[in-house]
Amino acid sequence: MKIKIIVCIVLFAALLAIAACAAQPEPEYIPTNGDTSPTGPSYDATTSDNIPVENSEQETESYTLSSQAGMPGKIAIIAYEHNTALGPNHGENWVIELKEIHGHENIIIYTHPISRSFRAAEVEAMIDEIAQNPEIRMLIINPARSGADHIAGMLRQQRDDIFIVYIGYEITVYSENPFQDNALSHAASNANLILNINTNEMARRVPANALELGADTLIFFYDSVTWDDEEFVESFIHSMMRDKSAEIGLMFVEIDIEGYIQCGSSFHMFLERMIPLLIEEYGTNIVLYGLDNWRVLGEWLREGLFFLPMSTNLLELCPASLALELQLIDWSAHIRLYDIPRLIDEIRRYIEERGLQGRIAVPPMSPRMLFPLAAVEYGIMWMQGGVQIEGIDIQVMEQIMADLIVMHTGLNKNITLSPLEENGVIYENYMLILADLLIY
Repeated sequence: MKIKIIVCIVLFAALLAIAACAAQPEPEYIPTNGDTSPTGPSYDATTSDNIPVENSEQETESYTLSSQAGMPGKIAIIAYEHNTALGPNHGENWVIELKEIHGHENIIIYTHPISRSFRAAEVEAMIDEIAQNPEIRMLIINPARSGADHIAGMLRQQRDDIFIVYIGYEITVYSENPFQDNALSHAASNANLILNINTNEMARRVPANALELGADTLIFFYDSVTWDDEEFVESFIHSMMRDKSAEIGLMFVEIDIEGYIQCGSSFHMFLERMIPLLIEEYGTNIVLYGLDNWRVLGEWLREGLFFLPMSTNLLELCPASLALELQLIDWSAHIRLYDIPRLIDEIRRYIEERGLQGRIAVPPMSPRMLFPLAAVEYGIMWMQGGVQIEGIDIQVMEQIMADLIVMHTGLNKNITLSPLEENGVIYENYMLILADLLIY
């Protein structure tokens, strides 16, 4: 009853706020040594003695970038328009990184049709251009949202020697436009590799992760108004987390925000009023789950709560972006890849100075960077005949991802891949990925 009263008071206060939503810019990554030769720069995953390397007792075999042996073909990338710019503080780091590693002349960028005025003729012309270029041996659609299956399906009618990758695949079977329809059965036959975050397993692990960090309460926020499928929320998210928390002795508290939080600023005001009340009720050994907003990080820093990835968006809170949020580096700074281990060390010192060590856990590397880099490495092996034609060699892909994390961060982290299983059907090309968290 008490928490219900608190929620009503806070939500009423949030409704009085009029605020604008603003998206934060993505941090930009600059290649290690600026080498723009066709084979790209060479990387050194070693770190200095003062850089913490977790799980160092687990020896990992060094992986040699396929680009060092020469590219067997060009890579076509279909991405949203704002993801393809390469100017300062613009564009996606994965696009820049692929160009630097594999050679600018080996990467061909196309604008995703859904990010501009949609014209079927333009889409067909783009597909024909890719199909008629024999040098193109790999296609990455990132993100693989509406229309990915149509693009890949049309390409498959003309070429069967192209390694097609979906990243961030979304099913849109409700669309009446065939150019926008995405169906899992089509993806299984059109794409060689599909990479997505294992959100279900991530959620399953949250109670155990919270307890491991030292929390005694998991506060789960959900929105009964905006969820598309409330039955899914109750049957999976609520029951799974509630039951797991009860099993391991973790207090589980549910709060329905009922659609009142619609943008970042009002959300921030909501947190400013809600969190002190929650601390008064439950103390600071709490984990907040379900709040899809970066401003939660500020509340964690100010109040000293425990911090876990609370949504797939917060999986982007990798070391570089965390250093930016903590203002350890400037947004205009050139973040070089070889500086990431140093940033991890600086973040740890920053946290220890505030007595908050061991209270924050985030991914060691952003999926936005990890997935496309790993997909290209695997695709090159596929083109060279180094892996099976059908399905995915899970051990090889896990090793590639683990080595990429070592290369970028100096950390040895376990990567777990599992094929998607839906209604009793296993999709051998659809990989769900989960990485061990980096605890600061």
